[in-house]
Amino acid sequence: MSWPRTRRLLAVAVWLAALYGACLGCANFALSTGGPLEQAAAETSSQVQTLRLAAVAGVSDPAPTVMLGVVIDDADTALAEAATKVVRVSPEQPRRAELLALIDRARELLPEQRAALDTSDDDALRRIRDQLSALSGDLDRWRRE
Repeated sequence: MSWPRTRRLLAVAVWLAALYGACLGCANFALSTGGPLEQAAAETSSQVQTLRLAAVAGVSDPAPTVMLGVVIDDADTALAEAATKVVRVSPEQPRRAELLALIDRARELLPEQRAALDTSDDDALRRIRDQLSALSGDLDRWRRE
């Protein structure tokens, strides 16, 4: 591996680690406030933004696929926990079903993102990035209502 390529890979890895830490910090603050739906929405929003950044990083050459795989796995776990938190809320609670649908949309993209990363499918990663951006906007709208 050439020195410039190694430096690029290291720079991407450091950038992702810093960003991931920042997202976790924001999510932890948001999780300390609000009810279970608001907490689940904050965690989901943080994970969707992290997944979007992982899709962007997956297009780099060379992509840090092992690290990005870990990021996707961690997001999968966090999204499952957010969904569980929402399911525990009474079905009569307004906006519960809408939030659960948003979380499900995020979770449905995970296998596609893993496959695109494993096969270095840049077009699929760009499409997933765009879908995650749209989902992030939908989550922001949900949180403002």
